This record gives sequence, C-alpha cells and structure tokens, in this order.
Amino acid sequence: MWRTLLRRFTGLLLILTAVAFLVIGLQEPRHGPRLKAHFGAQRPRNGTEGPRPSTHTNQSKMTTDFNGKWKLVESENFDAYLQAVGVNFMIRQLAKAATPRQEVQQNGDNFVIKSSGLQTKVTNFTIGEEFEDDSPIGKVKVNISKMTTDFNGKWKLVENSENFDAYLQAVGVNFIIRQLAKAETQRQEIQQNGDNFVVKSSGLQTKVTNFTIGEEFEDDSPIGKVKCTITWKDGKLHTSIEGPRGHMWSERELREDGRCYLTMSAPNGTTAVRIFARDE
Repeated sequence: MWRTLLRRFTGLLLILTAVAFLVIGLQEPRHGPRLKAHFGAQRPRNGTEGPRPSTHTNQSKMTTDFNGKWKLVESENFDAYLQAVGVNFMIRQLAKAATPRQEVQQNGDNFVIKSSGLQTKVTNFTIGEEFEDDSPIGKVKVNISKMTTDFNGKWKLVENSENFDAYLQAVGVNFIIRQLAKAETQRQEIQQNGDNFVVKSSGLQTKVTNFTIGEEFEDDSPIGKVKCTITWKDGKLHTSIEGPRGHMWSERELREDGRCYLTMSAPNGTTAVRIFARDE
C-alpha cells in the first residue's frame, strides 16, 4: 500500500513540476484554489553556478531553457490545491513535507524529467503530445503546450511612435514612401493555426504573408527582398530580418490594454513602435 501511495505521490510532484515550468493542460477545477510553486536552481557540488547553459540548438519553438537541476524552495496554497483535486489527508501531509528535486533534460520539444524525493521517477514527453500519468487521484491525461499568444482576428493601426520616420529612414526607405507609410491606416487580418500563420495586410496595397514558426522565408519590403525567421519569445512573435543594410528585428506582443504592439529595430539601433487595436 505504501509503495502505491509513494508512487502516486511522486507522479503528482512531477505533474506539479510541469505546471511550474510550462503551460499545462492538466485536468483540474476551473474555479477554486490555484497552486504556485517556486523552484530554484540547484548549485552543483563543485561550487559553480547552475543550471548549465544548454548545448542543444534545436530550440526555435521553445524559447526558455529549463535544462539543469532544480529543487523545490517554496509553495503557496499547496494544501488547498491538493484538497481541491481530491488528494486525501495522509498524502497531503507527505506532499507538504517533501523537498523534491528534478533534473530537466530539454532537447527542442522533447523533455526528460527525473524526479527524486520519496521515490525516483522518470517522465518523457513531447510538447503538444498528450500522455498518461499516475497521480494520487488516479490516471490523468496531460498535454503540455507551447507558450504562445493568440493573435487571431482583425487589427487596425491606431498609432505610430514619434520615431517612425527616423526608423524608416534608418532602414533605407525613400522620402516618398515614408510619407505614404506615415499617412496610411493599415489593417491586418491574422489567421493563426498552431505554428502556421497567414497575415493579410491592406492599406496602400493588399499583401498576404504565409509563414511557419522557426522556418526562414523570403519577403518583399520597401527596401527590397529580405529574409525572415519568426520564433516565439516569451509569448511574443520575434522576427529576425536580414536586409540590404544588415540585421533588423521586430517583436509583436499583446499587452494588458488589449492592443497589439509592433516594435521594430533598424540595423543602427533606431526603434519605432506601431500600435494596433482590434477591428471589430
């Protein structure tokens, strides 16, 4: 009996680790107590700082590096959360007294998490693929998804930063095109399906851009052909651009005011921001 309880408890800790690290699709109450768990990097025995930087290169779709050894240092509302999902009193006391440690091995979208405490357990999963795991409340289905933002919908330009003309000049846009760009009211319709995007832009001209996260593509611009690679970066769409004057970048993000902010940076460091609101 005790081995079964320990095995189930270890399964719960592993799931909670995934909650703390990633966006998780674990079945839990939609309303009620929420758990916050804090993990600190574990210092290796040789005294150097950890965790070590990742040596993996295939991480264009996952922008956060969780590689290394971790130990639980703090929990908030843990007992209420366990009670809400149906964990009995005895297991809750064991869970609160434990200090689990995890070693995370991350290679792109593939993870191996080794959890140790009352019992050692190894869980393998791939981002976006459902898997089954044991827990104190029985079998659970888990789906850990990418940290993304939903940009679907219609958007209209409502504001340009004061630095917009300087940015256009820095990337090589001529005077006439700069005046037209500043005067236009651009509209965009974004269709987002996983890592695949279709962006329809209208204003001075209509343009359709198709791209997939992590895959380089060529695009037309007022300064000629440019090569772009778009990746997720902390929930933002980060675009790396190689143009005639050198490397540029842009980031598209949703903020608390519900508007979409497009920050653009020229090769010389000049930046500008374009602000879009939903066009209902």
